[in-house]
Amino acid sequence: MKRVGVITFSRTTHNYGQILQCYAMQQALKKNGCSSFLIQYNHNTKGSYKYLTVKSKVLKILGAISYYMKKPLSQEVVLDPTQQEPDRHFKDFIKEHISTIYYKTIDDLYLNPPVADAIICGSDQIWGTGTPLFYLDFIKDKRTKKIAYAPSFGGGKFNIIDIVKLRLMLKDFDHISVREEDGIKICKKGGRSDVSVVPDPTLLLSMNEYKKISSARLVPSKKYIFVYMLKNNTDFNLDMLMNEAKKRDLSIVYVTANGLTDNYPKVYPSIEEWLGLIENATYVVTNSFHGSVFSILFNKNFKVYPLIGAFAQMNLRIETLLKNYNIQQCESVFDVNIDYSGINKKLKDDSEIYQRMLYSWIID
Repeated sequence: MKRVGVITFSRTTHNYGQILQCYAMQQALKKNGCSSFLIQYNHNTKGSYKYLTVKSKVLKILGAISYYMKKPLSQEVVLDPTQQEPDRHFKDFIKEHISTIYYKTIDDLYLNPPVADAIICGSDQIWGTGTPLFYLDFIKDKRTKKIAYAPSFGGGKFNIIDIVKLRLMLKDFDHISVREEDGIKICKKGGRSDVSVVPDPTLLLSMNEYKKISSARLVPSKKYIFVYMLKNNTDFNLDMLMNEAKKRDLSIVYVTANGLTDNYPKVYPSIEEWLGLIENATYVVTNSFHGSVFSILFNKNFKVYPLIGAFAQMNLRIETLLKNYNIQQCESVFDVNIDYSGINKKLKDDSEIYQRMLYSWIID
């Protein structure tokens, strides 16, 4: 049995897609006979310069130079510590469903990296940060395969220093795939032309596999529109949607994430409950990539609103997703009528193809 580690964003307490992509990757690896674990570490610690390899020291210096050449785009929204909201029980979900190895400090990770046949970085927007750790620079054993599965650059801008740094970080990877087509172009600048686009890990599992862990506890008795919105700016008016929903005798179930606050009533579901709310919704409205993914997986009529302003560059991931499944978005939520007959076949075929591909990368 191959032992495989995964490192990605996984510390959120409010972003459902982030944790579900960790869950999906681990489940897909287990289905293919691998022993899998998620690598977590204390983000509040800083690595000691003296413990880094020569290559890692060079990367750190280049990163500092790039930082002062530009203002980096933050890839994770940090919640205001004074902001109080109900516990969504993400830690409980990880404890129950995701095998994890935890490092108390970054130094511990670099000094004693996990023993594995392969380490996978991805998915999520981990490559937009430029952090060498997410490019697996902590791996010292050359027998451990370095694999990138569906990481995203998140629409980040790369200067000449970033490209030099990227070339150093991508050089030793055994296999590289990305989540968006734009990632292929960026990797090519980084010296790798052997890169492909693959589905997000959440798309490696089927609707029925998610139904096994979904919960209908928060599902209302009345038909409803499920609204899931991230803080990123969107040209969306909830008042207008509520008025239209009322005319059609539909209620609204509203969930926010990434620090979005407003005066509208909302719920704070667990991950299982969030899945159940999408599964049982009449319509889904979102500005979220993973909100779109699970709408597709659960065969929902849904409307995705693009991001605007500084975050508009991040729309590519949703555009790639919709293009892949040939889903045309309508002007109104209530105009959406998606034919899932062909989409479901493609979902199944893609899942099988990319699971086999990933496993072949691990064992070759």
